[in-house]
Amino acid sequence: MRSMATSKIPPESSKKCQLKKVLKFVSAVLIPLLLGAFTIIHTLQQESIGKKNRSVDLLIAAEEHEQNLALTIDEQRNNQLVAYINYISELLLAQNFSLSKQTLISIIHPKTLATLRQLDETRKVYLLRFLHESELITKKTPVRLSLNSANFSHIHLGTPGILTNMRQTSFESANLNNCSLTHIQFSYSDFTETQLIGASFIRVYFDYANLTRAFLQYTNFDEASIVSKADFTAANLTGANISENLIKTAGSISGAILPNGTKGRNRNLFRDSNCENLNSHNLIQQNISLEENRKWLLKIRPTGKLYYSFSGGFSNTNQLRMNLTQFNQTDSVVHMYCFKNQNSQANENRSCPIFKWEYDKALTSNYTDGYTRVYAFAEADFNATMVRIDIDLGEEETCRDVYFSIETR
Repeated sequence: MRSMATSKIPPESSKKCQLKKVLKFVSAVLIPLLLGAFTIIHTLQQESIGKKNRSVDLLIAAEEHEQNLALTIDEQRNNQLVAYINYISELLLAQNFSLSKQTLISIIHPKTLATLRQLDETRKVYLLRFLHESELITKKTPVRLSLNSANFSHIHLGTPGILTNMRQTSFESANLNNCSLTHIQFSYSDFTETQLIGASFIRVYFDYANLTRAFLQYTNFDEASIVSKADFTAANLTGANISENLIKTAGSISGAILPNGTKGRNRNLFRDSNCENLNSHNLIQQNISLEENRKWLLKIRPTGKLYYSFSGGFSNTNQLRMNLTQFNQTDSVVHMYCFKNQNSQANENRSCPIFKWEYDKALTSNYTDGYTRVYAFAEADFNATMVRIDIDLGEEETCRDVYFSIETR
């Protein structure tokens, strides 16, 4: 029997066999792992894309909701305005465009305030124009709608290049804070105690407008605007951007707080504030007409009053005297005021009421040359058309900075 010889496996074949086993192992283990990892990554990517899509969908849905809500609110505001205009129009037609004072106060005014609270700035302008065109807020009618507490703040009224006529409109005690007014004619309009803080005026015409006690802080008047003969009595112009040239054209700035913080006073009616050029033998005399002031005030505030304001610095007030004699149209004396030092023993004119000088201690302390600052204030008689000023300085006395003006309140 022939014996079989044991064959040896070559080393190279052994290595190949081991490599195959390793590859089979790697294939069996790593490929599923890689497939699993790929599946996980793909799933995460899909989830991320899904989240992004859901976020986009939510954002689109939110925007659509906001748009729908805005459209709904816009429609509600429009309906509010239309309902208000229809209601007022029917009321005007039913009462032949002549509403009673009681109707305006108890029905129209509260309804106007309630409607304004529901409207945006654009529709507030439409409402305002409707009231003006219906002559419910015009000064031409003896009985008109009050805009007291009406909120028109932040409105944009007027169009550049197109003049909007709002003449003789009454805005008394309304709120127009931070509004923008462009190319509008407010001639003879009433802004008494109206809030106009931060308002902007571009080519706005306030000629002969009544701005008494108006709140005009930080307003802006461009140089094309007009305030000729406007009444700024006791108005607050703190921080306002208004030129001195414009202020000089106003009818009155009596008692107003000016942009620089000083108190307003109307122009000096003395021919010269220098006493040396005014007095003769220590006497100063001048006649001043009140007719123009009367006519001006009648156009703006028929119930307004005129006042005399006098001030000056004097070297000695012991003998200082001033008489204000008022005359009517027929040159008859209607009233007199006599001012003198409280310690004066001079002969008294029994027909002239005596008033004591008022002393301005704060300003007197600024005079380093010994001058004493005095002032006087008196109401002009309703029938007076001219006033004659007679000032007796006393012997060897001098004065400076004399100032006489016609003020309003």
